[in-house]
Parts: sequence; structure tokens; C-alpha cells
Amino acid sequence: MRAWRKTTSQGRVGYWAQRLEAFGSERLAITETGRSARLEIFDVTEAEAGALRGQFGGEIRDLAASNADWARSVVQHRPISIRGRLLVYNTEPAPEAGTKRTDGKALLIPAGTAFGTGDHATTATCLRLLCDRTATLPVGSWSFLDIGCGTGILALAAARFGARPAEGFDLDAAAVRVARANARLNRLFRARFFRADLFKFTPLQPYDVVAANVYSEVLVQAARKVWATVKPGGTLIVSGILRTQTREVQAAFGRLGACLQTTRLRGKWATLEFR
Repeated sequence: MRAWRKTTSQGRVGYWAQRLEAFGSERLAITETGRSARLEIFDVTEAEAGALRGQFGGEIRDLAASNADWARSVVQHRPISIRGRLLVYNTEPAPEAGTKRTDGKALLIPAGTAFGTGDHATTATCLRLLCDRTATLPVGSWSFLDIGCGTGILALAAARFGARPAEGFDLDAAAVRVARANARLNRLFRARFFRADLFKFTPLQPYDVVAANVYSEVLVQAARKVWATVKPGGTLIVSGILRTQTREVQAAFGRLGACLQTTRLRGKWATLEFR
């Protein structure tokens, strides 16, 4: 099996998602790693390989010659267990799949054209904090908003945990389409996703729990807009922050009266929780 691979900047992800969408989410994977992103198209024919190289550059790899690399590719990940309450798959699980017990909740988030399949440090940490903070909340008693929803994974997890409503928005129309498709795939029809610009967004009502896994520069510039989406006494989870940027983000929200509750560090990334 052959795969085409190319590295690009995170700022070009939306462009490439649109250019390559004809290959479909089953073959196209976009994995964001720090300030860059890896584009991959799997199972390419010889003709497709030549066309991709000729038009876009990149490289063609023979996956059959490297089983170890294939095992590490995004379409072969083992399910991710979140606090024993949720299993996140990016391929259809076999009936016996899942070695860790959960209370029956699972999500299928195919690796595709939007950020957020649960394996990135920022997404995984947001999921764990969301799980921790909502474990004792009765179903239907709390609301959730995901700012910069990507695949919709955080809002869909919140819906699984009992958020009513569970909503998310993104500036990227392609990401919104992916999130809506994932909601249908997981039969979470109450989850709602829409396109919006954070800098122009005003919620109809504030939310009990809000997550924003976006760039730290955006968090700092739009801190007032983000904090305005949170109910008094509510929880805000922010990530996409490099360790070196933690103080700047904390200060931006602190000036608005937000109180830092938790700082979680994983690798070079930081996730902050405010109330």
C-alpha cells in the first residue's frame, strides 16, 4: 500500500483540506503537530501518486515496506480511554475492541480533514478535564460550548456526558461540516455546530462549561469574548498553549476576573482551567 505525504504549516490546513477533500475522510488524514501539519493520503494508485507528486510535491511511501510506520499512522491507533468513562476510536471498533472498561460511552472520530481526534496532547487534556469537572453533574443540568470545534470531539464528548445543549463553532466551514458529520455518525443529534467568527460572536446565553482549544495568540486577543461565554461560577478550559505562553494567557483572563483553578502540562503544551 502506498501513501502520499507532505508537511505544511498550520495556517495552510484549511486550504489543503479543501484542495484534497475529493479523496474523502477515509483516505485523507491531516495531523497537526506543533506549528506544522502532516498531510497524508492513503492507498493511492500509481496514477494518483504521480499526479499528487507532480501537482503538490511531497513524497510517496510504501507502507507495506514499513509495518512499524503503518502501525503508528493515524488510521491504526488503539482507542483512547478517558478516565474510564469514554473510549475514543478513529476507526470502526471490532466487537471485541477496547481493552479498558468504560461505563458504555464511546465516540468514533475518524481521522480526516479537521483537528481533534483525541490523540493530540491538547485535545486529550481537554477531554480529561471535561470528564473530571462534569462527572457529578446530572444529565441535562449543564450546557457546553466548544470554541474552535474542529472535528467536534469536545462537544460530542460533552453530549455523551450529558450536556444539554452541547454546541460548538469554528471559523472554518470545512471543520463545521466534519463536526456535523461526526455528530450524525455517533447519533448525537442534539449536538449543534455552526460557523462563527470568535471576534464577532455573542452568545444568546452563557454556558456552564466552555472549552477553547485554539492558538494562545487568539486566546489573548479574544479573552474578553471567550470569558463572556461562561456563566458566573462556570468553568472555562483553554488549551493550544505552549508552556512558554502560559503566563501571558493566565494574565489575559486574570484581568477579567477569571480565577485559575488548574494547570495541566503535557510535553510542550499547557491546558488551563478557570472559574
